[in-house]
Amino acid sequence: MDTRPTVLIVDSDAQRLGSLLPVLNGEFDIKAATTVAEGEKTLAEEWVQIILCEQCSAGVELLQRVNSEWPD
Repeated sequence: MDTRPTVLIVDSDAQRLGSLLPVLNGEFDIKAATTVAEGEKTLAEEWVQIILCEQCSAGVELLQRVNSEWPD
């Protein structure tokens, strides 16, 4: 069992997403999504401690839904 904290990165820019993965992968269990829907699917299936997402309307909406649906 992986004991590292799980980080979900949601970013529609695959290049930016790809640049973050090698930096964080050693210390964290990284889950990546290129859409909000993929991110929500991950959240429904796994316990995620940290969420990184774009600062756009979709990212803000995702964080608002997370706050209401997965408050823990």
